[in-house]
Amino acid sequence: MTIQDMTAQARALRSQFTEVDAAEGRRSWTTDEVMLGFVGDVGDLAKLVLGKTGVRPRADLDAALSHELADCLWSLLVLADEYDIDLEQAYSQLVATLGEEFEEKLAATAASPQAGSCSDAGDGHGDGDGDGDGDGQSAGEPERGAKVARQLTVGGSVRLRRRGDAPG
Repeated sequence: MTIQDMTAQARALRSQFTEVDAAEGRRSWTTDEVMLGFVGDVGDLAKLVLGKTGVRPRADLDAALSHELADCLWSLLVLADEYDIDLEQAYSQLVATLGEEFEEKLAATAASPQAGSCSDAGDGHGDGDGDGDGDGQSAGEPERGAKVARQLTVGGSVRLRRRGDAPG
């Protein structure tokens, strides 16, 4: 099944929702309300992901996770359709852009000196952080022990992580 096929099915299902709402005397959801429903579904998805890590276990976890992922996909397809976004093209562009950015970052990482090889590292005179100020912290680094959110920018989106968390 292609994204276009799934979009056509999502559009048809949205029309059926509208018909049922009208038959039951309710107005159909606006695009804004579909978005709010999607946010709720993402919250439900987050709880199920926590279940997969053992934090919020439940008996029907796999079935519920499968359903919620499909529910989120439905919302994305409807929103993209409502705003005339070609998801296949947008996704292809995203993958290409991220691939290029990662290749550039990996090339830059390979070309730069490794951590700890700075002029003040391990020479008995510096603090090993590479900035030469003797405080043991890199320049601009917040006070040790502080719970600090670090930003990892990828393709224009920002992902936050706490110090000590693995990137990703």
